[in-house]
Amino acid sequence: MKKPFRFYKTGACRIFERVLLPLILTGYFQPSFSQCTILDTAVQSISYTYVQGGGTNASGVAYNPDFNIYYAVIAGNPGFPYETFDATGVSLYQTIPGFDFRGLWWNPNTSEVEGNGFDTYGLWTSDLDINGYALSTGTNLFIGLHQPDVQSCGDYDYDANEIIYYFNGNIFRFDRSTDTFIGSYPLTGSPVPITKINITSVVYTGCCGNEIGVEDFVNKTILLFNKATGAYSGTSQLPATAVTNYNFRFSYANNLAWLYDVNTRTWTSYSIFSGGPGSTEVDLGNDTTLCIGSSLVLKSGNSAFQYLWSTGSTDSTITVDTAGIYWLTVTNGNCFASDTIIIADSLCTLVAFNSSDTSLCEKFCINFADSSLNSPIAWQWFFPGASPSSSSDQNPQNICYNDPGTYDVTLITTSLTGNDTLTLTGYVTVYATPPPPTITQNGYQLTSSAGDAYQWQYNAVDIPGATNQSYSVTQTGLYTVIVSEVHGCKNSVSQYVTISGIASMDMGMNLIGFPNPNRGSFMIEVFNGVGGEDILLSIQNALGQIVYASDEKITGDHWKTEIDISGNASGIYFLEIRSADGYYKYKMVVTK
Repeated sequence: MKKPFRFYKTGACRIFERVLLPLILTGYFQPSFSQCTILDTAVQSISYTYVQGGGTNASGVAYNPDFNIYYAVIAGNPGFPYETFDATGVSLYQTIPGFDFRGLWWNPNTSEVEGNGFDTYGLWTSDLDINGYALSTGTNLFIGLHQPDVQSCGDYDYDANEIIYYFNGNIFRFDRSTDTFIGSYPLTGSPVPITKINITSVVYTGCCGNEIGVEDFVNKTILLFNKATGAYSGTSQLPATAVTNYNFRFSYANNLAWLYDVNTRTWTSYSIFSGGPGSTEVDLGNDTTLCIGSSLVLKSGNSAFQYLWSTGSTDSTITVDTAGIYWLTVTNGNCFASDTIIIADSLCTLVAFNSSDTSLCEKFCINFADSSLNSPIAWQWFFPGASPSSSSDQNPQNICYNDPGTYDVTLITTSLTGNDTLTLTGYVTVYATPPPPTITQNGYQLTSSAGDAYQWQYNAVDIPGATNQSYSVTQTGLYTVIVSEVHGCKNSVSQYVTISGIASMDMGMNLIGFPNPNRGSFMIEVFNGVGGEDILLSIQNALGQIVYASDEKITGDHWKTEIDISGNASGIYFLEIRSADGYYKYKMVVTK
């Protein structure tokens, strides 16, 4: 739904009011800085353990500040785990990346999760759903070998809009806008030889003078370097319990260094600074309007920094009372940051109101609030098309719209100086609820009628990752599909499904899995296969969650492969093979 705005009727006075305009920077990607000090001893923070099995070379963690969630990926295969988790380390969503990641980062300049890939795979940005969860689809931004080594795990220098890589004691810089090589520089003064440094991974901290971080996997330390000079700037000692590695398994997100333990499949984070990047970045706020006769105080940062305003002032704050373009540059040693704010004149209002929403689905309700400046003592609202259609409350609640359409809203206020009226034409937009969907069952595959988004449920509980138009059931129960249209309006239908056996569509081949039962490690053997045929091999648990997925190619009429899901719990699992000709399901029992 749209963010509500505040609307005004023209009156005689002028007041201050913010408007939602983008910040205009004095330069493209100006460097930012913050006060941060290296901790001699790193402090352990949250941990995250993968829900899915598969892969060992976990290569990156990224943090999305818009939703306060993290992403974690495992390198080596586009079908390895790609998971979203919350700020406490709880898994929210599991999928596969659809791209063979190496480095992984959040780009605050585009509000997207990105990463570089293996060899010539280039750069990738993942699609996100409405909850911010990472999906298995995305866009290949650039293709080609734009990194010093095929296994290099990059990180993003958001201040300079560059991607950085570590290789053999040097930092390599690539332009994020074009993915072209800019240059390289050596890291100097390291207290350890490069043979003790993780060979694939580097992190960008954003901490002024300590921007570059590498992992000393022998002594269990994080080594920091100044990106302007390449000189060593300090060390943060990790706890003795920390797990370090000579390649991959080292990342940085949300001001935390992340290390991966392949044995427990767990990322563990550590604070290596007191204070953190972003805590004192320059931000003058959104562009605004200022009323004649009013003034506004502009301020940013710490009084210990050096300031230069467009007015010539070197104070930490200034007071402005006229429209114009104002900029501030703040310096702290070799680091600097800038921001610009545009202030414009605007007529003021006497009558004003806002609402909790301006667009909604039919049969939903919203709230209204008076924000008038004429000190009203009585109010009369009119909501044509709503129920109730009028109100004399100052802040009417639960105004419900039962039919789709566009509706006006009127507020009449009474004050000591008389009555004032504000009518906003087409202020509320009500969208139709989509018709109830239908479910078509083919064997144990359920397919919904078309919609813009889907969520399948089992016994009224969301099935994680079941957001496609079709869903293959694995157990008896009530299945529901919730279908949403483009504006977020929803409808649903349910169907009870009884499992009487394991269904398959003839693919012209025979398949066996052995041993069965097993301890999570078993062989899949296919007879009468068609050489060169592409298949998708996946394994689901009893809840329908995919715990293993791999793209394979049948190499002959007798083909076999080994599967290992021993990291999962005991229980019933369903092996599914899909090809262009059909699908095959096979029931496996895992006992520990």
